[in-house]
Amino acid sequence: MTVEAATMTLGRESSGGGGIGGSFTLPSIFGLGRTITGDGEEAAAAAASRAALERQLEVYPWLLSNSPPRVPEPTDLWSQLATRQRLTLAARRAQRLFPSADYPFPAQFVEDAAATAPLVLGLLNRPSNEDGGGAAAGLAAGDGSAAVTAEAERLQPIMTRGLAERFAVGAVALRRRHGLVVELGLPGLAGADELATAAAGGRPDGAVAAALAKRTSATAVHITFGPHPVPPGYARQDWFGFLTLHVPAEDVEFESQPRQKRVLQAAMDAGAYVRATVRVDWPVELAVRDARSGLLRLRDRRPFFHMQLVTPHFTPYDEVFEPIRGAEKYDRGWRLKFDWRVADVDHLVEADRHRAASAEEKD
Repeated sequence: MTVEAATMTLGRESSGGGGIGGSFTLPSIFGLGRTITGDGEEAAAAAASRAALERQLEVYPWLLSNSPPRVPEPTDLWSQLATRQRLTLAARRAQRLFPSADYPFPAQFVEDAAATAPLVLGLLNRPSNEDGGGAAAGLAAGDGSAAVTAEAERLQPIMTRGLAERFAVGAVALRRRHGLVVELGLPGLAGADELATAAAGGRPDGAVAAALAKRTSATAVHITFGPHPVPPGYARQDWFGFLTLHVPAEDVEFESQPRQKRVLQAAMDAGAYVRATVRVDWPVELAVRDARSGLLRLRDRRPFFHMQLVTPHFTPYDEVFEPIRGAEKYDRGWRLKFDWRVADVDHLVEADRHRAASAEEKD
């Protein structure tokens, strides 16, 4: 059995949707045509080489199948029930911000998220699928900061700036330091090239989006009320685990329920944005290739992934819906005027926030 045919199982069992492990082709760095027996010195060399490759991949913000979750999921019954209750209450509150029968929340949001997922994966693929010029050339040559900026700008139409910069820095570092590029695919649904092509056109394949929608579910919703950006002299309040208020510092403490209601109403009048997280229960596959030769170095698969999406900031006085008109200009319902943008993938940004908060508490 040659290296190209040899496979190894990687991963662990997870209570949240089956084993995180999968099968992947062993790295081609072991040499084509050599036989892997699965034991002895060659097996040890294979394990050591994979470990070295995984260390190189630490510069790229993608969660591997044998990595622990960045944010622990609730495991005991009480925590799971509390999480479900918060989701229900937050979804009801969010529905008030989308007052249209044509946009039931979270059902329609889930469909929007499922359509966004292949676009995100496809955009992350594009630098490694371009043969010259554009983002791919920027990763390989020129000033490092300029390459990061160019790549981040390419991702920002669909990602928030913070997340786009994290992936841009990772892509540039991975290629410059180690000569590697990544490809992401949805096994059994769409390969890396198909996703990249769809992303270039700005619209996912309808069949792909529909298949993902059936396997996508909302897991968390968080609403932030108040002005944006937050002016000086304002303080943050967190309510019920799913609401954040930015209010004047003098309004942080109140002595009566009527006062509490006035503070909340003032924050709501100043505007809001919504963050919502989904779990996509479709396998996602990472392929790592040599940037010059295209040879496969690693293949890793997880059975699901998470995304958090965010709206722009809007006020009660803004029009958030626009009519859908057919060819004959008859009204055919309403749709959001804006697109959800991806703010987090597999809790990457959330974990950074937790670490920053912990560091502040220690200081």
